[in-house]
Amino acid sequence: MTSQSSSQTASEAAEQASLDAMTKSKGTLYGLAAYGLWGLFPLYLNLLRPAGAVEVLANRVLWSLVLCLGILAIMGRLRWIGALVRRPRVLLGVTTAGILIACNWTIYTFAVLADRVTEASLGYF
Repeated sequence: MTSQSSSQTASEAAEQASLDAMTKSKGTLYGLAAYGLWGLFPLYLNLLRPAGAVEVLANRVLWSLVLCLGILAIMGRLRWIGALVRRPRVLLGVTTAGILIACNWTIYTFAVLADRVTEASLGYF
């Protein structure tokens, strides 16, 4: 019976190692895709040149909100919003983070639209 237990443990360990390798390769692919999209993003922003940085950011915020609320509604996970509102300190932290991200993206979008892509990209690092 012990040999059967050890063989099950060995097969479980092999299965776990296989899962870990698959997860790692998926993570690598996701990382490469993110870097690729990030590299192509300034090209997309240049197509939006007639619009200003604030207009681009406002559209991004609005459509991201609509998409996220839609996904959360489909998943039935909208209750956390009420819990967030009842915790002012957490709400303040989330609001502050949102404002800082909005400032960051406004500056980045403005820099790209002003043909300062290299400087803007280096500013992230």
